Amino acid sequence: MMHGMDIDLSSRLVAIKSFAPSKVDLISVKKSFIAIATMSTKDRGHYRRINIKECSIGVHVHLNAVKDLNLSGAILPPLTHVSSSIVQEGNEKRPFEFTSYELIKQEILMIFGYALMFGLFFCTLIPSFHLWNLFGNSIFVAIPALSTTLALQTVSWTLLFVCVQHISLINSRKLGKPANNAIYSVYNTMTLVYQHYSFLNILQGSPSFNLMMRLLGIKIKGFALLYPDRIFEYPFITITYETIIDGCSIKGHYVVYDDVTLGPLKLSGIIHEGTNATNASLTDEESGPLRAFVGGYKIRESNPTKDEETGL
Repeated sequence: MMHGMDIDLSSRLVAIKSFAPSKVDLISVKKSFIAIATMSTKDRGHYRRINIKECSIGVHVHLNAVKDLNLSGAILPPLTHVSSSIVQEGNEKRPFEFTSYELIKQEILMIFGYALMFGLFFCTLIPSFHLWNLFGNSIFVAIPALSTTLALQTVSWTLLFVCVQHISLINSRKLGKPANNAIYSVYNTMTLVYQHYSFLNILQGSPSFNLMMRLLGIKIKGFALLYPDRIFEYPFITITYETIIDGCSIKGHYVVYDDVTLGPLKLSGIIHEGTNATNASLTDEESGPLRAFVGGYKIRESNPTKDEETGL
């Protein structure tokens, strides 16, 4: 709003990078959910408007406003390119219909969760701080000291993250959705921060990285090479023997409007760069690149040893 964007308080935006300050005055968002998207508001020297109302926009969707783009009641799956208006009118109940009291309560809960997460993060620095002091101030030990303390901080952060993950996803496998959306949102943010700023990424492709993934809850059956971009819901993921994951996003959730669905994800073969796999079963020798596999995979409750693929 402060940058000039016409947006209401009930809409949900996942990534701030989807909205460049130079474009936001041409974008309107009302009662919508937007994941990671790109938007072109200029065509052949002319500026165009993008109006989004009661829409659910998935990951890596591109909105190309060749002329003024109006989206209403649209559900856009991942990796969709849109260059013409989509207007769907219906009488069904639209999302984000809640009172101001419910909105304030949710925001207070999330702010408290973020503050708690920030405080717990600093607690993970305490063991590394004491270890750093043991090395002294010599320049000759600075590099091994820094590497060791960062590794120790990652281990302590991982143990804390496993505890937070267990609390956030409690009963979610049975329910097929988070027990509490606010707590789940905080968990998702913590997952993203942990992946970007911990010592974990330099281990990608090594047995040590696979060991850390097992500690976080991923089931790895045999040898696998893992170079993922983003991972969410570690306990929901199964990776089979001789699987290669290269620069793709794997997770156990997808979102339509404000409805979060959680489910298992099973991967095998080579998963190429840019692939988005969510609550699906990938059994081909190669999947991707730049493909989206969303939904439809679940475990039979009557016989948990057999998998049932209900469609992608």
